[in-house]
Amino acid sequence: MSWKNILKVEDTLNMGLHDFGNKLINALEALGFEIKYGDYYQVGESKFKEFTTLTEEELEWYDGSFGEEKFGHELVITDIEPPYAYGDGFGTDTLTIKYLPSVWNKYHKPSAPDHPQLAINAFKIIELEMTTERGKQKIDVKLPSKTFDNSSGGIRDMVKEILDIFKENAKYVEDYGDMSERELREMRGEDAGHRYAGAMRGLGYEDR
Repeated sequence: MSWKNILKVEDTLNMGLHDFGNKLINALEALGFEIKYGDYYQVGESKFKEFTTLTEEELEWYDGSFGEEKFGHELVITDIEPPYAYGDGFGTDTLTIKYLPSVWNKYHKPSAPDHPQLAINAFKIIELEMTTERGKQKIDVKLPSKTFDNSSGGIRDMVKEILDIFKENAKYVEDYGDMSERELREMRGEDAGHRYAGAMRGLGYEDR
């Protein structure tokens, strides 16, 4: 699937929660990331794991008529592309992101006047954690931005920052022989730059 198709939407703003989550996952997978799907994921259904800040008591009484803005996604992301992965294709690092609607409002459809619809303008990262070497070590990571527009541009921005986190924090596991640490860093940076530049060209950006 091409990047153009991955990010194509009828409206560039106010995608539904599921639309945003699925398009974000498609973009990450196109770059070589692997996503841990929900326990009951089947082909054709939503891929993300649901996340909510509602308490168990609130969930017990939840009927869909309140608190929609407290439902978001949890993404568990690993990289399956070398040099960020083991030789068998499984990532050495896992990044967990939880996000919720941040800027939103509600509107009413004539066909359902008693059930307000949620229009999301932006999403906010509320939890971020990275582990490396099969969960043996936690890495303190931060995203430069915590809020992302609910648009194709917002997806691009979030994907770029996820790429940067893996580039800066991934534990490299391949053996490069007698190369010095400086040579390794330069080579890895160049490789990552080529991968990122190719992905950005696929998103419609132009090299200058």
